[in-house]
Amino acid sequence: MHPATHSTEAAPAAAVTPAAAAPSTLHLSDDADEGRGNIGHVLTGDDKPDGLGIDADLYPKLRKAVEAGDIPASVFANPNGNPLNREYALWERALGQKGWAEPLYSIAQDAARRSTYEKDVTPYLAFLFKLGPYLDRHTPGRKKWSCFPKYVESEWELEMGDDGEGFANGTVKRRSAFTPVADNDTRVVTVPYVAVCVTGRVSQWCYSKEYYVFESMMIDPISKGVVVNEVEEKLNGRDDYGLMFYTLNGSATATGYPTFLIIFERRTEGGDNTFVHFHRVHPKRKSNGLWTPACKLIEKTYQYMAGNVPATDVQAQQGDMVYILHGNDPLAAGAKVEDTVQAARQLNFESHNHCALGDEGNIELHVSTAKTPKNRLGFMQVPEGGMAVRHPEHDDINYLQAGWYEVRRCRSWEANPRAIWSLTID
Repeated sequence: MHPATHSTEAAPAAAVTPAAAAPSTLHLSDDADEGRGNIGHVLTGDDKPDGLGIDADLYPKLRKAVEAGDIPASVFANPNGNPLNREYALWERALGQKGWAEPLYSIAQDAARRSTYEKDVTPYLAFLFKLGPYLDRHTPGRKKWSCFPKYVESEWELEMGDDGEGFANGTVKRRSAFTPVADNDTRVVTVPYVAVCVTGRVSQWCYSKEYYVFESMMIDPISKGVVVNEVEEKLNGRDDYGLMFYTLNGSATATGYPTFLIIFERRTEGGDNTFVHFHRVHPKRKSNGLWTPACKLIEKTYQYMAGNVPATDVQAQQGDMVYILHGNDPLAAGAKVEDTVQAARQLNFESHNHCALGDEGNIELHVSTAKTPKNRLGFMQVPEGGMAVRHPEHDDINYLQAGWYEVRRCRSWEANPRAIWSLTID
């Protein structure tokens, strides 16, 4: 399937341009905001803001945007006529944020064109203001976090290219436009609003609906279970993990809930310095037909990321590299590896520099050839004296004891393009 360039629910020849997105009439229900308009009341181009109850004194930015057609009046009601997105104070606050207006105009114009599916926008706006304080609670002592909106109308926007270096052959490193991106220098998270049409034998539509971040004592809207801890601490021995997801509305095969581990990378070098990353994972909502309790979901998704390895088996992690200590020789146990052995005092892979610490002996790398698990990069034998792993952007691992290690790269659910359509896959 190939992404369409516009998200509409009509055939390409009937696509509606943003300028024509706002219909000339809008019927309001009898309980319209602030008592404005009754059943059968019709809004003309001149009285749309008044008919919607958008007060010029209370909501000047929103009123101006509606009057100009930047935010179509039809975005304030679903296709069935029920009022929607009427949180005018939230719109006003959002339009007052630097740089937000243009992407919000695009989002509103796209939503206004929908003739079948719901036009949810304000749940997204609310999340843009909610995520920052959540991140602040878990990254104290630095500049506060904020969010920035992003209108996504293409299926894939890759930020990282494929890299076949070393023993990473076959492992894809890329991030789709569905994934939030944290800039740890500016402390800004760019959060996507999805409005995608994918063409094929049958066109599919996919739209953002509701956004959530796990917080203590909230009720998970999917499983209806209680979230006890909003972060799980030191799952890899050092870093803490939270969880975020959003729901998708649209065609039956294009709905679901993209899910992301929020990684709080606790760097110690240079002081208390926490970096935040969003990593898309399989939602792990069910196992053998049974719902995963909400209080276990963060740990379950971490296990998925590590390759279905229990957190207790992870000896160390540096970035997306996971080191699992083996109690025996995996080669003697029949592990499938390449015939050629890489052996040196230092082995470097994607800036992860593995350094032998003892006076004698090389680090040996045996590249895995097994089809599963796909994220297994290989096995390392560490000589007496142990090994350190240096990296310019992550905390060093100062010591790993001698022995055999299975080396894995963190799994990402977006490494498989099919995983975008999450209900049928997740």
